[in-house]
Amino acid sequence: MAQANGAEHPATKFINQWHKDTIAQNKVLKRADGRATTVAAVGIPYQGSIYLVPGYLRDGKVLKEDEVYNYWVTKLPKLIKEGQITGIEDNYKGPIEKHPANVIAAENHIFMEQEKIPDTAYKFFEEANE
Repeated sequence: MAQANGAEHPATKFINQWHKDTIAQNKVLKRADGRATTVAAVGIPYQGSIYLVPGYLRDGKVLKEDEVYNYWVTKLPKLIKEGQITGIEDNYKGPIEKHPANVIAAENHIFMEQEKIPDTAYKFFEEANE
């Protein structure tokens, strides 16, 4: 997805591709409030960087943060080596909501939400009390 300046940030390449693939595979989760989930991006620390990875594995469930970390941490070395994922250097010392990883992910999410997802892409539907 394009950022405010029109260019995709390198750190969002992996989650943007996951988003597109989730729609193409017709495995989108429709939340109880009507919102679509294709990625549920989470930033996880690894070797001095933060990597934006999916917390939604296209199975109808969104993982908790520790589950996301445990799932992806062993996969990151290969993804990094193959150039599929790029991290954001983790040397920021300010408020967490202004951490570059959070700002980049939030800007990217705005563009994801603007995309029209076809009704046929929804495979999973969250119940109101989940």
